[in-house]
Amino acid sequence: MTATRVALLTVPAVNSQIGHAIMTARRFLSVLVVALVGVGSVAVAAPASAALGYCNSYDPREGNTGVPYSTASGTNSCYLVAGVTGTGVKALQEAMVGCYGEAIAVDSSFGPATKAALKRTQAKLGIAVDGSYGPQTHNAMLFHGYANGSGAGYCVPAFYKA
Repeated sequence: MTATRVALLTVPAVNSQIGHAIMTARRFLSVLVVALVGVGSVAVAAPASAALGYCNSYDPREGNTGVPYSTASGTNSCYLVAGVTGTGVKALQEAMVGCYGEAIAVDSSFGPATKAALKRTQAKLGIAVDGSYGPQTHNAMLFHGYANGSGAGYCVPAFYKA
């Protein structure tokens, strides 16, 4: 380390050039990081369905039938995608198990098994297969419910269309 200090002290012009090069590199890297962050934020956009809001509940207007619903918008024009959890996901899972024979856990979590089951359900319905639940899937699906008194299950389309 002493030799380095001696060399740095005896050649000030070289030290100045190295310092300038380091500062230039730092400025370049700062600009590069800002540019990459900017590109990343532009490239990662919310899906068009995001304006609808998540289905976070059962539709109270549907009685004993579990139909995904958004309490934020007060409508069933909502969406569910991988990573979402809650009552809306549970309603979707119950419909796929009870009406479409899917063997998945009804755990209120939209994971890989729910996504795969939804893709199979969408294919059975003859609609776009994308593994996400939105108005098109809502309008095509049957939903699972229970009859008053007997507790017998049934499957019906949603009365209120998205």
